[in-house]
Amino acid sequence: MLTWAQPIWLIAAGAAVAVPLIAHLLSQKGGIPVVFPTIRFLKQVVDEGRRRVRLRHWLLLLLRCLAVALLAAAFASPTWTSTFAIQSPAGGQGIDARILRHRSASMSRMQDGRTLFEIARERTLAALRTLDPSRDVATVILLDNQPRSLLPEPTANLSQLIRLVEALEPGYEHGDASAALRLLTADHARSSTQDSGLRTQDRQRRLLLFTDLQASQWPNAASIRSALPPDTNVSIDQLGAPADNLALHRPTIAPTRPVTGQPVTVRVELSRWSDGSPAPQAVTLRLRHESRTQVQVIRMPGNTTATASFTIVPTKAGSNAIELSADSESIDDPLAADDSAGLFIDVAASRRVAVVSSADTNDSSTATFYVMRALSPQADDEGNAPRASVITAVRWSANEIASRLSEAAPRDAEDE
Repeated sequence: MLTWAQPIWLIAAGAAVAVPLIAHLLSQKGGIPVVFPTIRFLKQVVDEGRRRVRLRHWLLLLLRCLAVALLAAAFASPTWTSTFAIQSPAGGQGIDARILRHRSASMSRMQDGRTLFEIARERTLAALRTLDPSRDVATVILLDNQPRSLLPEPTANLSQLIRLVEALEPGYEHGDASAALRLLTADHARSSTQDSGLRTQDRQRRLLLFTDLQASQWPNAASIRSALPPDTNVSIDQLGAPADNLALHRPTIAPTRPVTGQPVTVRVELSRWSDGSPAPQAVTLRLRHESRTQVQVIRMPGNTTATASFTIVPTKAGSNAIELSADSESIDDPLAADDSAGLFIDVAASRRVAVVSSADTNDSSTATFYVMRALSPQADDEGNAPRASVITAVRWSANEIASRLSEAAPRDAEDE
């Protein structure tokens, strides 16, 4: 919709366009024609050239009028607003507008050189500027991990609301659409029972949704409308084209206290949210640890989540970094922020402790059996990897310990 900030200039344009028209018509007046017999044979040639000149004059007139009209239009400050601009109802009734702004991570996708968040902000501002502060009120609700309203109540101070919207920045959280719809329903019930100075119950309720309708967060449009009060006029402005999104999340390790030289299981969840084709596609998952890379290829249908497992063996004590990433040649993922994940693990150094005993370590009737089991990593009954231990126990007999002690004894008195 095209609006004009200074419509008075359009009236001036109508008057100004008449100037070249009058000048053109005045230039067409000539003197009294006089026919000279000696040049009568040139009349045919003159008539042919006159038709070309007449066409050129009309084109010149059109260009002059267009130049004046464009100049006047520039002074009138034209503004294009969204097709979802809030139109005033008939009868002079005011509007109680709720604008739901999606600002989760998916809104950072690009479209025509701009992010979806920037497009949504532009359309939100255009909708607010169509309201009349003398009779309309509005509020803006942000949809992210914890949906909330920019202001506690609808306001007629649209200038303040516009400033708040202009200062908004995109978020990088998962949007909770269900919580946003519950917030709208509760807000409707509260405004219907309260007789505030704004008297929002006497206005026509309008709800504008600026969102990408990502399948992992939103139901379909019919379900959105059914979840809202029936007297709410809902307009949904879907931003961006349908697209797939790969995401890695919740990386974990087991055991949580790893030890050098012992196997560690790394698990991570891989999700594919699809607004397009749900057909299975190959996804390549990579793990990088201590300059070594492991690769797995998983076939993922649309809107599913799978758990991938890797096994690493840390060789360095201290803080170790684990990097995970996912990509696919057959999936166009416009949101790369969640295609990688990682974590730091604190690896303990392994120590050796000798248990001096002549008893059989497999004899459960001896204390040595239980000491060795307490100090050494053991596999559980389900065959999972041994639990981690900072101590590695070995059994030495009395003769063996005596031999080792004699080898380590000082060679002379000075050393002693």
